[in-house]
Amino acid sequence: MTVANTVRVSTYTGNGVTVSFPVVFSFFEIAVYVDDALQTNGGSYYITQSEPGATGNVVFFTAPASNTAIRIIGDTDLVQETDYVDNDPFGSEEHERALDRLTMIVQELRRDVDDAIDEIAQDTTPLVINSIIVLPTRATIAATSIDSTVYTIWLTGYSAANDGGGAFYKRIVGTPSPVKAWHVQSSDGTYWQLDEPEPTPQMFGAKGDAPYGVGVGTDDTTAVDNWFSYALTFQVKTALLKGRYRYKPTAPWNVASQNWGLNIRGRSWLNDGFALDATYELAIEGSSFYWAMRDFHVIGSRSGPVFRVGKDDYSDAHNVADMLGNIKNTSSNASAEAFRLNYVLHSDIDLIGNGNASGRPGSGTEPGTGTAAMVRQVQFSSLRIGAGNANKGLVIASGFTYANDFLLDIEEVDKGLTISTANATNNEFGGVIVATTLYDCTAGSRNIIDANVLSSFYGGGSTGTNLVGIEIRDGAIQAHITTPSLPATTVYQANTTGKKVQVVMWGGTYTVVTIKDATGGAIAFTPGITNGTTTFTLLPNWSIAVTYASPPGWAWFPA
Repeated sequence: MTVANTVRVSTYTGNGVTVSFPVVFSFFEIAVYVDDALQTNGGSYYITQSEPGATGNVVFFTAPASNTAIRIIGDTDLVQETDYVDNDPFGSEEHERALDRLTMIVQELRRDVDDAIDEIAQDTTPLVINSIIVLPTRATIAATSIDSTVYTIWLTGYSAANDGGGAFYKRIVGTPSPVKAWHVQSSDGTYWQLDEPEPTPQMFGAKGDAPYGVGVGTDDTTAVDNWFSYALTFQVKTALLKGRYRYKPTAPWNVASQNWGLNIRGRSWLNDGFALDATYELAIEGSSFYWAMRDFHVIGSRSGPVFRVGKDDYSDAHNVADMLGNIKNTSSNASAEAFRLNYVLHSDIDLIGNGNASGRPGSGTEPGTGTAAMVRQVQFSSLRIGAGNANKGLVIASGFTYANDFLLDIEEVDKGLTISTANATNNEFGGVIVATTLYDCTAGSRNIIDANVLSSFYGGGSTGTNLVGIEIRDGAIQAHITTPSLPATTVYQANTTGKKVQVVMWGGTYTVVTIKDATGGAIAFTPGITNGTTTFTLLPNWSIAVTYASPPGWAWFPA
């Protein structure tokens, strides 16, 4: 015998006359209800059936009254009574009946689960499980009187069920002072407080539906501000981004003394972040330790930076910070910056500024012109910086920037690396620079660049003539150095190669060799021999002068 795919239910309406009702599905055991009252086999009815497992009839001793609901359902006993004895003949019919029974049990379980789901979907009564009540929205909380035995609310949404704002709320005693966006009062007067270890802006009503652009999508400013305030108030470890939020920051995010390790994190820096309205910037201020902002992006359009860390007067230090983001400023203003780092120490920084391909520099100013990455004061940090689509790739300016490791990917810019502060010292640079002018360094000292990694310039471009304070190392491949002509006695010759060089001198009659560093400080050496061979080392932009009666020979080689 086989078992058809069926819901295993037969329903009828009594008429006061009919006593026999077909059971249209095969069965071993059934349950019979009249108006939801369970009937007794042998007491209220009996069964006619050709054999166990076949279809049959339910025959009532007394006809059910008119308009009564008769429901016959499969109710197979949850037993397995087939026993196989070793070496006995295989009973195929007995075996098949055992399989039929199992199939009927599975079909009845599926029927009961489907019925339960339908009942829950149609029931508007709040579901309470172990002191937790399930409600669809915050508005429902305000409209519901909640029993005192309930201590937790699970919201399936903020404004509508399943809108992404689902969250837990907990019962609190009394009235909070002040009442905040994370509080809500039920109709019985009880206050409830958001209780989420990883809050999202959607839990405060954000939509997170902004396209990748400036000033587009639902304005989520209030929700984002409340989300950030909640994260600070309750010192949450992780505040999540789940979408792109149109945002008009009303003030910098103040993380002063918030040293517990706040981690603002998206799921992907391609999809999660902030679309700022024109002229707005997202800024993080306040001296602090251990905060992180990872897997996010910011797009905006303004003169100045779109994303800024630290105050411009260097009055707040951001220690042991962790950043991983993609920032874009679409402004064509010459003062536009993608991001600016004002005072950051001992940190791990992985940021891209204006990373979208544009075809610059050949296409001119399309679509950004200012600076992709601005570093004003960073110390003892590891920086992986991508910069492009701007007049200037990476600019180090103003403050004290020293003892950092930079790994660069700078492309589609007019000037690759610009250093304009004397306080930029002891930094090391690796990676790739592709620009019209690779370097525009007018200040600084002891900054080391690996020329084998930093690539090339666009057609018609050059390495650059301003190479103050940088040492271009060639690594394993030593580039040729052109030896300049020996100038007149006591006249300085500058090292403009951009590389550290060895100056070898021989013959002639010379008494003093003077070395002057990039700041103008001079040291005089007396060789002690007048016609032998001596060697001196010159860093980039250092100068050498020889006092001689008859000119010696000299040659310059890479150091």
